[in-house]
Amino acid sequence: MSASNPPFAVLTPRAPTSVHHIHDTCDFSPGAQFHSEGNTWVDPPDYWEKIVLPAYLCAHRDIFEGADVERGDLTNKVKGLVLIEPEKEDQAMSMTDIVNRCCEELHQFASVEESSKMIA
Repeated sequence: MSASNPPFAVLTPRAPTSVHHIHDTCDFSPGAQFHSEGNTWVDPPDYWEKIVLPAYLCAHRDIFEGADVERGDLTNKVKGLVLIEPEKEDQAMSMTDIVNRCCEELHQFASVEESSKMIA
């Protein structure tokens, strides 16, 4: 990983019922991907629960204490990893809040990088 690419992780609670709610209230499936040719990919049954989620949990377990991707503290495996927990902040964060937080972190990172170049 390059020092010029600070990593971010956004930790959100797992809520499979909300996925079903979105599917029931929208004209599209949350797993639908629309292609310019007019074709649509729709996730097969149990795709999220049996394929995507287990792969995600497995791939990210090393960066959390006790391999607890949902509630664990960060390990030191990824240097400089910024963990954003929208549900643990003083109030729930919107997507705009999350993007703003990432921009603030990037600005701070760039300032530190620039300062270290000036010293060297």
